[in-house]
Amino acid sequence: MAGDEVPAALLREAAALGDAAQLLRDIDRLADVQARAAVRHPALYMALVNHYVLCLNAVVSFGTDDACLKPCREALEGGVAKGVFLVTEIGRAGSHLGARTTAEFDPVTREFVIDTPDADAAKFSSVTPGGVPTLGAVIARVVVGGVTHGTFAFLVDLTDGERAAPGVEISAPLTASALPLTYGLIRFRDCRVPYGRWLSDGAAIDTDGRFTDPLGSPGARLRRTMSVGQALWATVPSAMAAMSRRAAVSALRFAKRRPTPSGEPLLAHLTHRRALLGALSGAHALTCAADAALAAWRTRASGEDAGEGALSPWVAVDASLALLKAASTEEAARVVEVCRRHCGLAGFLDVNLLEGYLGAARAFTVAGGDNALIFLDTGRATLTGVRGEEPVIPRELTDPAWWPSVARAHELRLAADASPDHLPRLKELGEATAATLLAGTLTAHPLAVLFGLLQADRLAGRLVATGTLTPDDVRALPDAIDRLCADLAPRLDALTAPFDTEGAAPPLGAPDYATALWNNFAP
Repeated sequence: MAGDEVPAALLREAAALGDAAQLLRDIDRLADVQARAAVRHPALYMALVNHYVLCLNAVVSFGTDDACLKPCREALEGGVAKGVFLVTEIGRAGSHLGARTTAEFDPVTREFVIDTPDADAAKFSSVTPGGVPTLGAVIARVVVGGVTHGTFAFLVDLTDGERAAPGVEISAPLTASALPLTYGLIRFRDCRVPYGRWLSDGAAIDTDGRFTDPLGSPGARLRRTMSVGQALWATVPSAMAAMSRRAAVSALRFAKRRPTPSGEPLLAHLTHRRALLGALSGAHALTCAADAALAAWRTRASGEDAGEGALSPWVAVDASLALLKAASTEEAARVVEVCRRHCGLAGFLDVNLLEGYLGAARAFTVAGGDNALIFLDTGRATLTGVRGEEPVIPRELTDPAWWPSVARAHELRLAADASPDHLPRLKELGEATAATLLAGTLTAHPLAVLFGLLQADRLAGRLVATGTLTPDDVRALPDAIDRLCADLAPRLDALTAPFDTEGAAPPLGAPDYATALWNNFAP
């Protein structure tokens, strides 16, 4: 699907899905909708995230003026207009912490006047002047009587499908080849927004111009405004798992059927077998993480005691969901990259979707909260809050408890040796906490064992450096991995069958790849 086709596909999907509040309340359905879109068309998945999980979620969660917002909701839910979320300011890293876009209250008209002071504050999103009508949830600092009162979202008309709305300037289209949507830079100059389009979440300005906010502080308000990210973090692992499953299954079938000059299939060779079974083990781990993220959302147990983040608001909003998002996107990018590399030319053809999956996974390492900042703030929180005795590591490497024990012991040893001022070590500690969290989601399954052994092999230097494993332990890993792969290879069909449920496969996964590819592009 080309980037210019995505908006129309999004509107068709929105018209079929209907009421946003019902969809957003049903986290399992929301995750399923996004996962299926991600497998079919990664760019459409990104558009759905913007439309539902961010824009409409902000309207449903924070909107208070039903009469003013109703026509907008009907347009977004009915497939008449698309929604986007405008938080990123193109010239500054960490712009979510200090948005420079302002929404100044006009006491005479009781409107807000949204302005971007310079090019640094220009917003970035998938918005173009033409195409389809577009509404944006715009993140801006509320200013009343010259005093700033925190960061809120405003629902703003951006385009009518032919041109930019009054007070809105949109650049010529920008493209990002890894994820084929059409993007633009958006600036606001004296853009007037009705009071009812302020997604105030209980804050108010009375007739005398007095501002009140039940949350009490700009920091609390920022975390609340950014809390739309919780639904994103809860569902991103499902999309990452679905794309990884499709990538691994397709790549394994391709390698199983593709002959080498010797007549043996690619999968008969240890390098391919280890890499692609490893990718399948990563897809299994991501599936476990996706289930854990949805469970955390349903119980609302995660993040209740999270402290205020120093470098970003994400960990403070929801510590475990933010970390599951970060761990899942990093692992998905690794899985898909391995699959693409071991499919040769086929891995680079758009029709086989691996490029699109990789672009989506990499995009979410920075979208929805930069993973590096999430790891840094997690490391800082772990440094001050880690508790418990170091677990006893089982002697047998194929014991399902081996990797969770190793991951936890490594995390504790890093925490004992880390400094609050050493950012690289804090990031490493945050990554170790993520590894422990992901390991704790694993079910007792041979693929989970393989995943743990491969993770340990990848982190061998760090594990030896902290004394978590000995050099002899590390030297034993390759043989253990090879033996497990040899045991799993004959069971490949049974292992992949539960993962093959995402609808029509690309040519890469077909029984006869070359014929399927030709039939897709026959003259």
